[in-house]
Amino acid sequence: QAWDLGPHSHSRCAMPLKLKTSELIHNLCTQLSHSDAINICVKKVVHEHWLDDAEEIKEVPRVRLEKWGLPLKLIDEIYDYLYEHDANANLSGIKYYINYTIRP
Repeated sequence: QAWDLGPHSHSRCAMPLKLKTSELIHNLCTQLSHSDAINICVKKVVHEHWLDDAEEIKEVPRVRLEKWGLPLKLIDEIYDYLYEHDANANLSGIKYYINYTIRP
């Protein structure tokens, strides 16, 4: 599922992901129609556990996010977004390699 996350959308992303965790949570909660959960989730992840950059969430086991009390659907969407970003970045790298190394 493709999410429209504004100027940091994965379809226009560059490596590495330059998205703040608070932006990611805000955008995903809004997409999931749970704007009421934004402040609680940002407080838990950003303020209590210091995960300022969305890229840092990949280092946190899913079970830990569950123990912190994040909604399961939000956790799924966070990881989906991050791994989709990685896949798109890898594909862009392959295309770059082909276009500028193999083709000429």
